[in-house]
Amino acid sequence: MSAYQKINHFPKSFEITRKDLMLQNLSKMKHRFPREYNFYPQTFILPNEVSIFNDQAEKSKGERWYIIKPHNSSQGKGIWLSNSVEEILQKQKDCIVVSEYIHNPLLANGLKFDMRIYVAITCWNPLRIYIYEDGLTRLATSPYSFDLTTK
Repeated sequence: MSAYQKINHFPKSFEITRKDLMLQNLSKMKHRFPREYNFYPQTFILPNEVSIFNDQAEKSKGERWYIIKPHNSSQGKGIWLSNSVEEILQKQKDCIVVSEYIHNPLLANGLKFDMRIYVAITCWNPLRIYIYEDGLTRLATSPYSFDLTTK
């Protein structure tokens, strides 16, 4: 790049936007800093970790629910829930990310939510980071229920 050129994405930024690659990076950090990186549920990348997933799921025998997501999709497309390892493995067509489902999430007035903080990194050396102070919160439109009989 020349000195006058600007970019809006840093190379390899997909490492944190694709679910499977982000999990690989989180797993590396969890290995190095186990106490600091214990904030996400047990998660597997299938088909690569199918034997580890089978071993863990065998211990719970249908007691755990899993949320299954395509590795490179967005906006909730292709996401589903199951407590059956057989069903997960049968429906798996491509690389998927399987996480233990958190059935008692933190709620805001009975609604699921997520919070986003926007950060701009304008320089690597010296490191210069700007954080947008307002951020963004997204709220679900329906009250949360883990009653799967109505779904």
